[in-house]
Amino acid sequence: MLKRFAMFVFLFVFPFVALAGSSFGGYTETLLNSSYSEVSFEIGVRSFDMQSVHAGGMEFTRLLLDGAGVVGEVGTPELPAIRELVWIPEGATVSLEVETPEKDVLKLDQAGYPELVYPVQPPRLKVEGVDPEFAFDASAYQLDEYLYLDCARIVDSGYLRGRRFVTVEVRPLAYNPRRGTLIVRSRIVVRLKLRGADPQATEARIERYDDYYHWLLARSVFINPDGFDSKQSVGIPQTPIGFLVIAPPEYAGDENLNAYLSWRRQMGYQVTVLSTDETTSDAANIRGWITAAYQGWDVPPTFVLLVGDTNSIGYFDNQAPSDLYFAAIDGEDYFPDIFVGRLPVRSGSDLQNMINKITVHERVLWSVGDDWITKAAFMASTDNYQISEGTHEFVINTFLEPAGYVCDRLYSRTFHAKTWQVIAALNEGRSLAIYSGHGSEHGWVDGPPLDDSDVRSLVNPVYPLVCSFACLTGAYDVAECFGETWVRTANGAVAFWGSSVPSYWDEDDILERKQFEGFFANPAGVNLTWIEGMFQYGKIGVYEHWGNTETVQRYFEMYNCLGDPSLDIWTAAPVSLVPDVPSAVEPAAPLVVSVGIERALVGVTSGGGVLGSAFTDSTGVATIPLPELPDGTELLVTVTGHNLMPYQGTTVVGSEPADDDTSDGGGSRERDGESDGDGLLGCGCSF
Repeated sequence: MLKRFAMFVFLFVFPFVALAGSSFGGYTETLLNSSYSEVSFEIGVRSFDMQSVHAGGMEFTRLLLDGAGVVGEVGTPELPAIRELVWIPEGATVSLEVETPEKDVLKLDQAGYPELVYPVQPPRLKVEGVDPEFAFDASAYQLDEYLYLDCARIVDSGYLRGRRFVTVEVRPLAYNPRRGTLIVRSRIVVRLKLRGADPQATEARIERYDDYYHWLLARSVFINPDGFDSKQSVGIPQTPIGFLVIAPPEYAGDENLNAYLSWRRQMGYQVTVLSTDETTSDAANIRGWITAAYQGWDVPPTFVLLVGDTNSIGYFDNQAPSDLYFAAIDGEDYFPDIFVGRLPVRSGSDLQNMINKITVHERVLWSVGDDWITKAAFMASTDNYQISEGTHEFVINTFLEPAGYVCDRLYSRTFHAKTWQVIAALNEGRSLAIYSGHGSEHGWVDGPPLDDSDVRSLVNPVYPLVCSFACLTGAYDVAECFGETWVRTANGAVAFWGSSVPSYWDEDDILERKQFEGFFANPAGVNLTWIEGMFQYGKIGVYEHWGNTETVQRYFEMYNCLGDPSLDIWTAAPVSLVPDVPSAVEPAAPLVVSVGIERALVGVTSGGGVLGSAFTDSTGVATIPLPELPDGTELLVTVTGHNLMPYQGTTVVGSEPADDDTSDGGGSRERDGESDGDGLLGCGCSF
């Protein structure tokens, strides 16, 4: 058993100077400067914990820094590490300078703790009865020198949607195994000196690639998201949103899909459909088309939606069946530059079911109340329940309950939850269904058990986002895995997130925690409420915890999105707004729409074609440049946003208002199957 002795070293042993900045539990980070010649930041360690651990017949001290990851090879001492993603300019060569103005020495035995620091252990598969042998490299503990005496180093470089970055690994503690002593650096200043930066090339890449969604993600993961000399800090980017669909011809021409994509165009997305008659079904060839679109099209895709299972659209298989490399385009790294998702359809009825559920979800066409939006079901395994339940409890207590959610704790071990209770909760209506435990290609094994036949029996009137932190439930390389059952079933999930191969206990723990941090309360104050936003944030969190390892790359590959990657998840009852849409707009003049709330998307279409779109600014106003249009052209104005009731209204080019216009802007809100302003019920699908 693990017995914990929390020791707040700096609070009670060493003097500590608090710093302002973002807080991550045990430490703070403060950006000092971000220019074309230097990026500098400061790490302030407030406290760290020490635990006495008995393992492998020996006594160890485990060092824990809340909010930080770890560093070390398997079997060698495990020390805390903070990994910072730093945006750097194009063309710059980077050198690193480090200052440690505050440090102290701590002898572990004098503090009442074992001299041996706990070693790094190999990943633990989520397979019952399979536990790796305890790893201890005796030679590493004979060294009479300090490990990680260099407290910061550049460990990786790459690109994230047009932003070139390096990863700086900061190690606040150094450890001498032979002597059992720590050097504690409570304040670390890191300076990245930049030479040869190319501001023009840097700004050109941002102008091309920095769409709204990737701007939000960048603000969540980079320590310097506003760029250099504040030239990139110009508010919400108004780059058009590219939405690329790749489908075999039988689905590319499907009326349900086309009606659904018509709605995406009305929202303001620039939609392009490619048939596999052009791209072929080969994954490498499709990646080539996506790369060409990313690098050469006027509007590079923000989202890629693959419509078809693996029998009609291929996949990559490095460490796991994966759609990752349809998205990792920029640079040689495995960080996605596009949000990619797959509708794994094998029939027209599969496609209709998926589109129906997404449409009901997005356009508020459900026939029940809104209480389900803030209800979530959490299922946890019997095996290693301390981890599965512990992860859920952290997510529930830290993120969901403070946001007003009511959460079902359907835990096999602690609350003896049964399958019928899971089915009853889902049938009543839940927006989130989150599982952690053992899984297979056809179900959840022990937390409580649920298989594909149970999913097909559901009669729920609303459709949850299902996240499965388990082995094989997302193994979409088979004809129908558990995740595919969820999204293909008429009363199943609106989207599914799961692994295509066996997963690991500790990595799943961090992935779930970070995913919900991105969704509800990431330290940047940005909520990534569209599904691939929170999924990517979770993966980056796994990287920040362990660094660039083979297992981390495997995690980027094995967790895949079965659903529309742009789908936004409700976190509160829809809010009805009546935007101020002018009755007429002068030819070639911009259309100015006042919504009254920031970050709403306003799309303008005519005759099915997208004329323009913009997000509302901090004053709640969107300004949409329009091409020159003839007098009398009727324009359809669509307003969408997180937790907003979709709105559609009309205006006209010239001085005469549209026939159905009214003094409040003329239009309709959508609710319970009402008309959406274009004569369609939802997406034009059959309900």
